Amino acid sequence: MDVLRQKTPLSDNDQIDYYNKIIVPSFHQEQPSQILFSFIKKNTCIGYGGFVHICWEDSRAEVSFLLNHRRTKDESQYRNEFLLFLEVIKEVAFKYLKFNKLTGETYDIRSHHIAILEESGFMLEGRLENHNYIGNKYVDSLCHAFHKYDYLKSSYASKNILITSVSKKIPLIKCVINAAHKIKLNISIIGGDVNSNSLGTYFVNSFWKMPTIEELNISHLIKYCKNHNINAVIPTRDGELLHFAGWKKELLENGVSVMVSDKEVVSLCLDKLHFYKTLRGKHIPVIETSEKIDDIKSDLFVVKERYGAGALSAGLKLSKEEAAEHSRKLSQPIFQPYVCGDEVSVDMYIDKNSKIKGLVMRKRDVIIEGEAKVSTSFYDKNIKLLCENFVTNFDFYGHIIIQLLIEERNKFKFLECNPRFGGASSLSIAAGLDSFYWFLLEANGIDIEEYPFLYNRELILRQIIYPDNKIILVQ
Repeated sequence: MDVLRQKTPLSDNDQIDYYNKIIVPSFHQEQPSQILFSFIKKNTCIGYGGFVHICWEDSRAEVSFLLNHRRTKDESQYRNEFLLFLEVIKEVAFKYLKFNKLTGETYDIRSHHIAILEESGFMLEGRLENHNYIGNKYVDSLCHAFHKYDYLKSSYASKNILITSVSKKIPLIKCVINAAHKIKLNISIIGGDVNSNSLGTYFVNSFWKMPTIEELNISHLIKYCKNHNINAVIPTRDGELLHFAGWKKELLENGVSVMVSDKEVVSLCLDKLHFYKTLRGKHIPVIETSEKIDDIKSDLFVVKERYGAGALSAGLKLSKEEAAEHSRKLSQPIFQPYVCGDEVSVDMYIDKNSKIKGLVMRKRDVIIEGEAKVSTSFYDKNIKLLCENFVTNFDFYGHIIIQLLIEERNKFKFLECNPRFGGASSLSIAAGLDSFYWFLLEANGIDIEEYPFLYNRELILRQIIYPDNKIILVQ
């Protein structure tokens, strides 16, 4: 009785009456003032608890817990079962009910109970002196709290991230590191590549010399992820996307999320001819594409590889004769008309529910070897609507890049779509498209709806990609 907020024992009738009048009606309330759970061990109820004094407006609740009094006499048993209860109830609170804060008020005579609360991460926020009269004396009441931020930090402990084909993708690695820091400072970033001398090895916590994607099999990958506590994989190279898309379901069944769209949509994006035919069939404006140069009615031509990223090998603004000659250097060439206009990229993040989380547009001001070395953010509502309509036709997931050609004002054509993070996509991260942070949250079962896309369309950012140096201490 000393630890309960009641003065007299409850009879069986009192408890039945309380259940019928207070508990049962709450089952049908959208926002009840309390939510209680039975605490079960081997099909036997050993206690109950949950949330009381819920304030839905402020997203907080007080934690309540009562264990069978016969089990409380063993302090070790009470500690183990109370700790387990708190871990379960925190998951319910922050993962499913979206609470921001849990509180607890405990009389200071319960030193063992308070020690367990604090072991679970509840922090003392205040002391109400001489607050209650118990056992012929006044005692203090201690107020503890556990915040959603604390839950996020503890949830991600020892869950590491694998970035594949790190190569020299330093801006991408830095973006992932910044996203991880928002969650837990000691998350380890593991970089993978077939080349052990990749520059990216100097910017990750540890390195995995990966087999080629053709040699890598799903069982090997799952084993590596389990041995290194990896629950999030970020593939970065076009040549590996189809493999990871095919493994996506099995990896997820083993607790590993992959930032990649489904196999069908990845295949669509990697095949430029298939991409053209599909979009044309859906009446989406797209640049004309053919395997036969005679199908393209134009004075000047673009020639590129049909599959994957072929910017380095592409031929631009070529005559028909030059285009035909250039095509002989390519494995599977496709032809497009050369159209004057501005080329822009649109970075987007699509969440696990296939909803668009946000998008950022950027002009490709200076392009060297197919990569935008200088980019500038901008906003156009017509492009936004066009891209949103495009995405609704396909099952994308994660970060994607749409490339458009602006022939003239309000006249756009799709060039291609890359279902991955791009070399200049870090500009969009800086503008508020927090793709890696959202992905890591989703990888850990967090609904990102309450993590908003904060974007100021009036703020114009420019990114310059340039060589830099890193000096490290060797000995």
